[in-house]
Amino acid sequence: ILLIVDEAQNLSSRQLGHLMHLHNALEDRGFLLYTYQFGQPQLLHRKSALRDANKDQMIARFMAAEYEFHGIRDNDDVRFALTRYDDPSSSEYPEGSGRSYTEHFFPNAYRKGWRLSQLTDLVFNGFQRARAQLQIDRGADIPMAPFTALVDAILLEQGSESSRPPRIDEAAIEKLLEEVQYEGYELALMASRAGASK
Repeated sequence: ILLIVDEAQNLSSRQLGHLMHLHNALEDRGFLLYTYQFGQPQLLHRKSALRDANKDQMIARFMAAEYEFHGIRDNDDVRFALTRYDDPSSSEYPEGSGRSYTEHFFPNAYRKGWRLSQLTDLVFNGFQRARAQLQIDRGADIPMAPFTALVDAILLEQGSESSRPPRIDEAAIEKLLEEVQYEGYELALMASRAGASK
């Protein structure tokens, strides 16, 4: 049985205890429970606290390995992500249609060879300009939430039956970043990080 826990840094000790009981009960019945926890860096603090409290059985069952996921770091990451929207084997929409997101929202331009991944430089540079205005380290990751919000806005607002490529330029990316409230997202994230470091 696969259990995926999001925002796992918010699990209380009591909830982890319930997970331990669930794990044991399932094991008694011949089932294996694999738990994948996704969370913020505070999850590592939880693991350290469990280690300090000699709760090695919980670590072994629920936190055996760590993998750090990162956001968008460079043009290659943007291209990789946008290419997934172009490829129906990676992101079919609507489900069962055999079409990619790009083909669904830009059907005729897609047939003529246009791909969302052609916006790689515009998207990456748009984020970099916005980050410079917010005085965010340009080497820091671009979080996935605002990145996917921007891509959703491009698909939903710029999608067209036209066979011509969409007219998306620097100004359009800047406007869409405002619409998806990228600045507010980053400011909230900075405030959260500042609060966590106190």
